[in-house]
Amino acid sequence: MAAKANIPLAFMQKLSNSVFLYRATESGPSHESAHSTLAARDQDPSAPQMDARDEHLAWYIQKYRDLYPLASIVLIKAGTKGLALPSVGREDTAPAIAPIRAILCDGEGASEPRLLIHAFSGAGSSSLYHLYDLFSPVLPRHVTVFDSTPGVWTWSFASNLFTAGLRPGLVKSLIATPLVYLVALISWLLIKVLGIVPDGQRTWATAHNDPKKNQEACRAYIYSDVDKMVSPGTIQAHADDAAGKGFVVVRRELFEGSGHVAHARTDPDRYWRVVTETNTSVDEKRANNLDHIPLTSLTAHVQCTGKYAD
Repeated sequence: MAAKANIPLAFMQKLSNSVFLYRATESGPSHESAHSTLAARDQDPSAPQMDARDEHLAWYIQKYRDLYPLASIVLIKAGTKGLALPSVGREDTAPAIAPIRAILCDGEGASEPRLLIHAFSGAGSSSLYHLYDLFSPVLPRHVTVFDSTPGVWTWSFASNLFTAGLRPGLVKSLIATPLVYLVALISWLLIKVLGIVPDGQRTWATAHNDPKKNQEACRAYIYSDVDKMVSPGTIQAHADDAAGKGFVVVRRELFEGSGHVAHARTDPDRYWRVVTETNTSVDEKRANNLDHIPLTSLTAHVQCTGKYAD
């Protein structure tokens, strides 16, 4: 029991290495993982672009459990390999389809449950892109919260992406950093100069604003003025493009001084207010009805929440 308590995502059912499911009950959430979730709250909730730590993800999931006690949560974790290779990303996302369908079908006969998708960074953008393609005929109508995404592949993005996980110190300065910058340079040349490797960032961003792929109710953007990976201009341009194509952009929330995917730590009250107000804006009549909450999908990835009866 002690060993399980030290696993941040122990309260979730592991469906694959990349997909986890938390099933809510009619009586509300289980607190069997109180130790691990409390420990996760003491961690820095910000996470790098990819391979986010489980304790970071558990911190966000616990907040969703607090906000929506009757919501079930599907967690999609996106790793480095899945971001670089579309076939791997699609394979990693696929196990999420069945539980999302089950959660949505659970509400039939009452009223249709809503779907909330919370996409973190490029990993979340990638996972959401694969959800579009894996759902047939189309991903159900939903609300989307874009946190520090979508971005564009630039030299600044590549260099900061590959150095994000390095800790300051002599080893980083003398050995790791030059090697990482070399990898970033090669990646940038292959993607932006030679065009040998597909530009996933552009592909995902384009799909989010494609009405044929994305039947969305509304969306919000949460971003920063000092994000080293995704500039505010990039986010604003994507929001403008979305609005021009008929998507409903209800919030463009600029956080000052917060780093990449670090906005919830900088001002948690404001951050979660944006999430809940974006969610309820699509249907004020049902805003406070916990029987009709979204299905949430999290990661440095994507998140889905919806009522799920066992």
